[in-house]
Amino acid sequence: MTGLDQLVQISRGWGWQVRGRVVSVEEGPGPIGARLVYLHNADGTLLELVELPEAE
Repeated sequence: MTGLDQLVQISRGWGWQVRGRVVSVEEGPGPIGARLVYLHNADGTLLELVELPEAE
């Protein structure tokens, strides 16, 4: 997906809340440069959203 910051902002209007903060992958087995965030709602549903870095 793209536009992670915008989606997080819009999702607040749908009742989703950010759990923690948006973070960037800096090392490890995941794609370096990816950004991710966890969202949750009043029902306890948890979503993980990931924005992959652009291919070079």
